[in-house]
Amino acid sequence: MNTEFDREMRSPDWERVFARQALRVPLLDEWFALLDARPGSRIADLGCGPGFVSLELARRVGPAPAVVYAVDRSADAIDYLRTQAALYGLDHIVPLVADLETLDGLPGEIEAALLAMTVHHASDPVAMLHSAGRLGGEGAPLVVPEFHPDGPATVGPPAGARLAPSTLQAYARQAGLTCTTYRRQTSEHYVCAFLPA
Repeated sequence: MNTEFDREMRSPDWERVFARQALRVPLLDEWFALLDARPGSRIADLGCGPGFVSLELARRVGPAPAVVYAVDRSADAIDYLRTQAALYGLDHIVPLVADLETLDGLPGEIEAALLAMTVHHASDPVAMLHSAGRLGGEGAPLVVPEFHPDGPATVGPPAGARLAPSTLQAYARQAGLTCTTYRRQTSEHYVCAFLPA
C-alpha cells in the first residue's frame, strides 16, 4: 500500500513517474472517448507530468494539424516529455511550462482538455478547475480522472489524499462547471467530465 505522498511533486524521478503513468493504458480509451479525441483534434493535457498520456493522445489525434498542448508546472517533467516526443517524431505536441492554478490561455484554440490525476495535487483545486474549464470555451469538455478514496490504494496516493467524486464535483461547481458524466472505472479510479455552466 502507498503510504507516502508527495503532494508538491518537488523532485520526483520522472522516469519512474512515466512508468507509473503507463499503467493507465486500460483507462485511456474511455478518457479519449469523453474528450472526443479523433484525427485532427486539438486537445490540452493539463498536469501532464513526464507525458505518457500526452504521447498516447498525440498518436490518437495526430499528425499535424492536430495539436496536443502538454502543460505542467515542472520544467524537468516537460524536458522529459520533449525528449520522448522527439524520440517518436511526435512534433504536434506543444510542451508548455505553466502553473495550472493561474493558467489563463494556450497558444491556440482547443476542443477539449484532460486534467488527469492532478486535482488532488492542487493547493487551490477550485482555481485549477476554473482555469482548466475555461481554456476551451463553451462546449469544450474538461475530463478529470481521479483516484477514488474507497479504492485499495495499491497505486496512486493514499486514501487520505484522494478526492471523493462528490468533493471534486463540489469544487467544480464553485469553479463554474457542470458535471455531465461520472463513471467508476476501476476499484481505484473514476472519471468525471465537465462543461462550463
